[in-house]
Amino acid sequence: MVIPRLHWAGILTGSFCGNVVANMLIGKSFPISFIFSIGDLGFAYLFSELAVRYLGRPVTLNSLREIFHILDWAVSEYPPDAPHGVL
Repeated sequence: MVIPRLHWAGILTGSFCGNVVANMLIGKSFPISFIFSIGDLGFAYLFSELAVRYLGRPVTLNSLREIFHILDWAVSEYPPDAPHGVL
């Protein structure tokens, strides 16, 4: 796996705290920063669960690259095999 499950709690906690501090540094109040951080934490958890469900275990960097290529195709205005400027 990219990051062992044992380290997830520490990484998510650090990300949560860093997000709260960053939001407060740009002028948001603590309650608003806390709510935004919960939303960001939920997004990270949802993405990780969907990645494991879609890719299975172990999740590797190569399999994550596949997801990002699929997402790039999904948000692109062109099909993946069409050269830009054709449509």
